[in-house]
Amino acid sequence: MPFSILPGPRIRVRAAAAAFTVFAVLASALPAEAGEAGPPVVEQPSPSATAAPEATVPPGPVPTPSPSAPEAPAAASPSATAAPSPVSEDPGAFSVSSATPAPTPAETAPAPAPTETAPSPSAPSASKPDEPAYITAGRKAIAAKATALKLVAAGNLKCALPQQGCARTYTSRSSSKTMRIYWTAATGAHAVHRSHAVGRKYGAADTVYGKLGYPTSEMKTGIKANGAIQSFQKGQIAYSPASGAQTLTGQVLAEWTKRGGRNGTLGYPLQYAKSRDGKTTQVFQGGSLIARKSGAAYYPKNECWALGAGKTRYQHGYASRVSFAIAEKYGTHKADFINCRRIGSVYVQAWETPTATVGLKGFKKPGVPSGHTANRWSPQGSYSVTEAFGEGNPGTGLGYRTLNPRSRWSGTPGSSYNKYYDAASPFFERWPDENLWNIMRGGDYRQAVVINYNRGPGQKIRQGQGFAIFLHAKPVPTFGCIALDLKNVTKYLKTAQKGDLVIMGVRKDIFKA
Repeated sequence: MPFSILPGPRIRVRAAAAAFTVFAVLASALPAEAGEAGPPVVEQPSPSATAAPEATVPPGPVPTPSPSAPEAPAAASPSATAAPSPVSEDPGAFSVSSATPAPTPAETAPAPAPTETAPSPSAPSASKPDEPAYITAGRKAIAAKATALKLVAAGNLKCALPQQGCARTYTSRSSSKTMRIYWTAATGAHAVHRSHAVGRKYGAADTVYGKLGYPTSEMKTGIKANGAIQSFQKGQIAYSPASGAQTLTGQVLAEWTKRGGRNGTLGYPLQYAKSRDGKTTQVFQGGSLIARKSGAAYYPKNECWALGAGKTRYQHGYASRVSFAIAEKYGTHKADFINCRRIGSVYVQAWETPTATVGLKGFKKPGVPSGHTANRWSPQGSYSVTEAFGEGNPGTGLGYRTLNPRSRWSGTPGSSYNKYYDAASPFFERWPDENLWNIMRGGDYRQAVVINYNRGPGQKIRQGQGFAIFLHAKPVPTFGCIALDLKNVTKYLKTAQKGDLVIMGVRKDIFKA
């Protein structure tokens, strides 16, 4: 039968008979109150008794009574009743079943208070998990830089970057400008102003994943022409309001720096470096640089530079050669002729002659037809060249026709207008058609290049708008053509290729400011 301590005042008794050895052993397992003289007497409950609520039992080994042990008697001597304990009464404080005996006093003794309380498995750890040393270093360096720049974090730290780098986005406390601080052990922590033209250019260059790598300096502002510049592992970004933000790398950067950078003759870059036909080139305010095996070649600012710099009103289309016939004003037949050759993506001057001539009355306005040759106007615009003629091929890349006594060029409206044809007879004459043979014998057409004005590939010939516009020998005022001395026309032919361009007109209408 199970033992139970009934609710009510606790009765302390001393064991009455040595015969109840087993009972005494079992009773000694019950907790002893402070000041008690012995184990409590345990009464057997009556069938109608109600069990007291159970208390939480401290964990520990559970002793199991021996099956052969005799049960203790239910009664005790009245003379053995002890005085009430000074400990306040707590009815129903314990309830121990036979399967779970009461703990011994040793088991109930309070354990020393632990110095730390171990967290439960579900509780988060107060300390950060172990992280690689480079992340810790990056975190600290970026935070220090942000503090120095008085920035407020606007994103999480990101460290899954190349070269074991880290980055974090911030905003300025004084404005809405956004910055991103990048860090590696090799470069340190540096901010990129994402709202600035330099920062936008860096973003367009794929930031740390692109050709520039990580920043190695802060952006420097307040420099020449209200510019800014920032250095990176593999280059720089230079900015001015006039040039925009441009990247510089490799040999071009080295040569630019050698020549004084933004403060030198070259000034700020106008474009990013371009590679074409195996050549890397870059255009600056004061000229062009073309990378070589060592350093870069410098070409000064001039009309040919303007082609690569995008400073002309006509597209060059990456033609092998582009030539200019430039009058300084309207109403004059005098002009400069400049031949430019392309290297990569830029143009450099091959040669020039200041003694060229055009139509006697000078140039028409851009887009205005020159009309009949008798009016002696030259058209203004950009035109291709594809064919040539004269007394004999000097070795040109253009289609070449050697003239004969029947060679003519039509100025008569109709299907043959502004085209070459062979007359039925050497004596055939029709005005305003040109007798090419006779003009050649006079010196003008000993060598000539057909300028594709109002004709040429993809162009529709418009009746009456003008014909027979050539580049030819004998520099005198013309009927609309461009004229050079014979040696320069021959020089032109020897390097000309189909698709080369001739841009002709008044300077202010050819070039942008």
